[in-house]
Amino acid sequence: MKRKRQFNEVLKLSKWVAKHKSSGGFMKKSGMGWVLLAAGILVCRSQTPPASGNPPPPTIPQVTERGANHQVWQWQTFEAGPNGIVSTHYHKLTELATGMHYWQNGQWVPSVPQINVMADGSAAAVQGQHQAYFPADIFQGYLQQT
Repeated sequence: MKRKRQFNEVLKLSKWVAKHKSSGGFMKKSGMGWVLLAAGILVCRSQTPPASGNPPPPTIPQVTERGANHQVWQWQTFEAGPNGIVSTHYHKLTELATGMHYWQNGQWVPSVPQINVMADGSAAAVQGQHQAYFPADIFQGYLQQT
């Protein structure tokens, strides 16, 4: 219904331009009639619904880069334009935190703030940028940090 009404408006506009063109007044003085006709056609085209329907849902954010104190998240969102073309928007967020990752086997691995108790009663925190070892008896041993 909306398209038919828009088409009728463009048709009226083109008849008005043709009438004034044949009388020699409006079109000889300026090219305004053609501008109005073009504007009417563009309005009609820009308001058509997208042919593909709804755009796809956003992608799941993923970590694309890691460092000692940061990680970069990236994801995409999609938006259908008035002409039916789906545009892709790229998003990027850098998360910062001290000691976020530690270097292990040639790559950055997320740090885990955890102290594990060992079989002999000692404890160790080894999943971070700094490792700490605790003796079973604090009065008999010493703390070691690497």
